[in-house]
Formats: sequence, structure tokens, C-alpha cells
Amino acid sequence: MRGRYRRITLAALLSALLSSTSLVVHAQYVFPLAAPPEYMAWERFHWDGSDEVDIEAAPELAHGSEELARFERSPVVAVTAGRVRRADNERGGIALILDGDDGYRYYYAHLSRSVIEVGEAPRRVRPGDRLGTIGRSGRWSRYLETHLHFSVTDGDGQFLNGADWFLHHFGLEPLTRTWEEYDPAWPEGPISPAKVVVIRDFETLRARNRDTASVEVALEGSLVSPLTGEVRVMRNTIFGRRVQVTNRHTDQTLVFSGLESFSVRTGDTVERGDPLGWNRGVMNVMYFDRGRLRDPLPVVLVPPEEAHHSGEKKNQPHDTPDRKADDTEERDSGDLRLYISQDDQG
Repeated sequence: MRGRYRRITLAALLSALLSSTSLVVHAQYVFPLAAPPEYMAWERFHWDGSDEVDIEAAPELAHGSEELARFERSPVVAVTAGRVRRADNERGGIALILDGDDGYRYYYAHLSRSVIEVGEAPRRVRPGDRLGTIGRSGRWSRYLETHLHFSVTDGDGQFLNGADWFLHHFGLEPLTRTWEEYDPAWPEGPISPAKVVVIRDFETLRARNRDTASVEVALEGSLVSPLTGEVRVMRNTIFGRRVQVTNRHTDQTLVFSGLESFSVRTGDTVERGDPLGWNRGVMNVMYFDRGRLRDPLPVVLVPPEEAHHSGEKKNQPHDTPDRKADDTEERDSGDLRLYISQDDQG
């Protein structure tokens, strides 16, 4: 089931959109991203339930389209007059804080670049001044689609709901998604009726990067879901096309990266064994068990004794839930719906 959204009211469109620059303005405020409203989408609440906002490419924008490419080059601009400074951090990447003359503080994160230099004294800006370019910088956001993380806090440091703030000032409404209900379930393989060849195992890839520990496999054929749950699709990441299935009841998530094509879309609900897509070549499989990266091979690929290996190294035993797993240093190495961690500003 696909999410539905309505972009902008007619009154706001007539009075607020400057088509030559893609700036959406209202009185003293300017929308933080200079992109056509129909290119953008965000939800009522952040993935962690907070009042922050992730402005993403609208789900209608097709992979490889000019519209998606244009969104991924969108300028980030000052929402109001004030003073802006760099606020880079591990999670937020290239980040900015704008202390507005209106008494509110605005936080921007995951930029690809900024006109504000590190260490530069707070710079005076006007509404609509360019601050940088949208991106996906940050420890975990670099593995996601390009997006802008944005938040608003008052003088006491209390968060305002970002989606409500957009609606109030610009008439722009959040994407509304209705997920079909499903039963609690745990992942159980296999991922394909075709032959699955393990190229590099979990321990090998974990040694390279603990944030992206996975199993690299070769698969030529259909990919099916080993888990009942809700689907999110990412069209353009550094790993290529990604499909994620999450069962929120049991806190289980599977991430499949590098697919040739996919047959699902964000908002779908799948049952175990339903098709997800098709692959021809190498892809990666990640498994989050209650927030921790674990070896997916014993659980969702094929039984270890039946796995086809391209190397000589044997499978590692699967970590049981009550074991003190060292799969990751911390739980927040991955969000179970978007594979991101909460930004420092909330």
C-alpha cells in the first residue's frame, strides 16, 4: 500500500512559491530547501517519534530520473533572518545551527557542503540566503538517500513539531502513510529459490566496517522476503538500490542492498516468501536483531551446512539473543526502519 500525500494549498501556491528559484516563502520565513514542493516529502513525526523532520525525495520520483537528480542537488537556505554557525557532529555530519531573530533555533544536518566554514564566527544571514547543499553526511546517514534533517526549538530548548511548522507557515502538508497490520514474526530463510553463493562472510565484512557488517552474496534470480513486515525502499544510495523489511512487533529488520530491480515500494506489507525483487550478481544482506547487527547467514539465507561458499572460511555460530553480542558497539548503530541513528540535536 503506497503512502499518499498532498503538497500545497492553492492559496499558499499562489502567494508563496517563487518558481524561478524554487523558494517557498511566507512573510518572514522561507522553506529550508529550495526545491519544487512536488519533489519533496516528509512524515508527521521523525522515525524515532520525535518532532524533527527528514525532508526526502517524494516517493513518486523515479530512480534515475532528472527530477530525483535535481532534488539531490537542492540548495539549503536560511529559513529566517539570524546568525548561523557550523555544528558538525558524528551523527549529523555537516550541520548548521541558525539562531533566528525570532527567538527560535533551527538545526540543519546531513549537508554535502556548506558555505559556512568550520570555526567561522556566526554569520549574519537573511531569509533565503544559501547555506549549502542537501546531502547525506554523517556516520549512518551516508548509507541512506539524500535528505535534509531539520528541527525547530524555542528559547527554552523545547522542540516544535517540524511538520506542523511547515504546515503553519507554508501550507505544506506531510506525507500520510497507512501501514497494513501484520502479525509478529521472526526472520526465517531462504532469501531465494535460486542458488545463493557466499562471497564474503559476516566476520570478514565486520572487520572492515562495524557499521555496515553484512554478508556479501552472489544471487542470480528472484529475491523473496524471509520476514513478514513493512517495506521501505531506497532508490539511490552508495550501495545502490536497497529494500528493507521490518517487523516492528519483534524488532527485526532485514536490509538487502545492490538489487538489480525491486517489485515492492515503500508502504507495502509483505508476508514471508513474498517477492521483493530480482538480482543478477553481488548483493549484501544485513540483519538487525533488536537493534544489533548480527550474522544473517544462519537465520535467513540457507542452513550453514548447505551454504555454497566461494572461500574456505566456515560460518560463525549465530549469536543467541541472550548473549552479550559484540556485533556492534552500541544499539543505535542502525534505525530499524531507516538504518540511521538519531541526530545529536534530538
